[in-house]
Amino acid sequence: MEEEIKTDVIIVGAGPTGLVLAIELARRGVDFIVFDKLPDRTRESRALGVMPRTLEIYEDLGIVKQALSNGVEMLGERLFVDGTVAVDWNFSEERHNEQNRKRLSHRLHCALQVDSFYCKPLLLHQVSVTEKLLCEKLAAILGPDRMNYALQRPVEVTSLKVGHTFAEGVHVCACSLSDPEESNANAEGQHSEDTGSVDNVTPRTSEAETTSSMTYGWTTSGDTGQQGPRTHRIRGKQFNVHARYVVGCDGARSFVRKSLGIPFEGFTIPSEFIVADVVMTWGVPPDRNKFNLLTAPNRMVECCPLPSGPSLLEPPPRLPDGGATHRRQGGGAARQYGSSSSNRWRLTTIRRIAEDRPEAMLECREARPPPSKKELQAMTAKLVAGTIIDHVIWSSSFSINCRSAAFMKRGNAFLAGDAAHIFPPLFHQGHNTGIGDAYNLGWKLAHVLQDGANPALLESYEQERKPVGDAVVRFTSFGYQEIIEAKGYIAWSMKNILPLFFNNKAFNSALTNRISQCHIKYPVDSGAVGKVFVSDSALPGERAPDATVAIISSEPSTVGNFIRLHEVYVGSGHVLLFVLRIPLSSEGPSGSSWFNLCSSQSQTAERNIIGKELEQIVEFASRVRSRIEKTKVVLLFTVGLASIVPPNAQFSGLSFLIANFKERMSKNFPNQAPEETCVAWDVEGEVTRRYRLHLHPFTKHKCAAFFLIRDDKHIRNHGYCGDTYAEATCIDSLSLYHP
Repeated sequence: MEEEIKTDVIIVGAGPTGLVLAIELARRGVDFIVFDKLPDRTRESRALGVMPRTLEIYEDLGIVKQALSNGVEMLGERLFVDGTVAVDWNFSEERHNEQNRKRLSHRLHCALQVDSFYCKPLLLHQVSVTEKLLCEKLAAILGPDRMNYALQRPVEVTSLKVGHTFAEGVHVCACSLSDPEESNANAEGQHSEDTGSVDNVTPRTSEAETTSSMTYGWTTSGDTGQQGPRTHRIRGKQFNVHARYVVGCDGARSFVRKSLGIPFEGFTIPSEFIVADVVMTWGVPPDRNKFNLLTAPNRMVECCPLPSGPSLLEPPPRLPDGGATHRRQGGGAARQYGSSSSNRWRLTTIRRIAEDRPEAMLECREARPPPSKKELQAMTAKLVAGTIIDHVIWSSSFSINCRSAAFMKRGNAFLAGDAAHIFPPLFHQGHNTGIGDAYNLGWKLAHVLQDGANPALLESYEQERKPVGDAVVRFTSFGYQEIIEAKGYIAWSMKNILPLFFNNKAFNSALTNRISQCHIKYPVDSGAVGKVFVSDSALPGERAPDATVAIISSEPSTVGNFIRLHEVYVGSGHVLLFVLRIPLSSEGPSGSSWFNLCSSQSQTAERNIIGKELEQIVEFASRVRSRIEKTKVVLLFTVGLASIVPPNAQFSGLSFLIANFKERMSKNFPNQAPEETCVAWDVEGEVTRRYRLHLHPFTKHKCAAFFLIRDDKHIRNHGYCGDTYAEATCIDSLSLYHP
């Protein structure tokens, strides 16, 4: 049976990268379909570390509160060399509760030095929490009926034809696999993210076959180590899908990448990861807020205590052939082990491979099953004597790769996540980088498909994200093989040299900011980033900084509602931020403070100056919105220092200015929603500091600045208000959105 489908975007792979991309498209009204080989989310916990930048993305998607409530905030990492702590590295010098979390201005006192509200990594299960939250969010946007159609499981893409123009689009053939109840829940995932690795699997049959069984991988559940090839039987239902674009989020052995003939450049380390969630007793301190790396000559274990959660389940019943199957509904609840997380651990260790051509491991031609409980205990006990593993919840084996696709875009096809770059799990960068890819690509596809933007906008995806992926590959791969072997001079250096670096505040700041992924800056020549006009301010391409502000309501009796700028920015559209500097009491010819001006009815020269700036702001906002209609306008008053928010009393100067500004905006945009225009006060002076502004209230063209912030919360354009060249350059560059 064949089904003909027409859609806008085909997403291959439903891991975190594919799901984030689906959400980005769904909330912008883009039609899409997702194909995933697995009948359901994998049972393995897989990726754990969620970096601050990813938490900011989750905030924009509307799932960060659920993620925080289900995760554990990580405070640092420990390095043990030959049983002794060589480095005890704290991300933060102080622990913050939810109350002082709201005081963003105090967050920079921590050693992490990450300018983010979420300045520490989060330990979160990829499958049981992350993918569950993403699926629930997607279902909430689409509705249950549309969700069942948009996410197709288990379906495998068998052929791909990619055009090079918008009109040519893409054509994909796919086939459904066996019913979920007949499939193994532990089948090899096509989106093994944050491992820098590839699941060990036996060779598959030809991609073109549609009637034979497909072999998927080696994965075990339980203590015995029994395993066997996991197979799905194809039922024969065919999908012929015509779309504008296809995005390969299908993991390290990406069918999309191979079909496009894109080289996967790099190398494979002649070792393999053994990853397991276990219940165990050993001598490692069970600090649930620390990652641990234990090394000795030719031995390495990376570990962290696991939080309580639904992923830590008794494995499903065994099939006669050694495979496993999903527990059916009504078949009884899965059993959790232990009442606390102190005896449950995620272990990652190394097993050497005698392979003359380690790159062959990328295709898993020499697949070996994971170790049994007995073997895993023996491997761990060599490093930590007296280790007793009581139960293996889940385990798998992976090859270790350091590779990057030569291209992330070819014609109307894109690569994202592990399909584009894989690397060792150093500092937990993997699935965070993939989510960043999806967050960058989704809004661009939507502008092209929904708003008629020039398809040339999509060229900026590879220009912006490939350097990021390449940099992470270099960063995580440098010296990794030497670290896991920990021989001679390397072991001595880790004991005696590394502590000197980690105790240096500048090194600590640079490293922790790098792993947070908040430092990422896109190049000016990408096509989606404008020119630099204020060299010492926050620059185009940078992530827009966060800050505490007070929303000034149109209600006369309301003083203000304290909120963060990133909360104001939440939503699927651009933001045009205006920062207007107003005088202190010691500034200006009258010597009167702006607080008094705003609280009085007097008509002064200072107000006329501010009024002229507001006229220019409204005029420029109108020009931007003529190019990008879905643009939220934020007008921010600042004195450059912490200050009390002036009361917006009836007939006061502030009330007059706000009413005048909003009246002008409503005349220019009669169909705009009220929330699309926001007036705020820089209550802590943070906006001035973090956007690195040097504004002067009585200097022509220097008393106000603008920042055009993209959907992904990176700065697109900036400049001084009234700088006609900066404003004209910004408007001209928006021709990509509205030719």
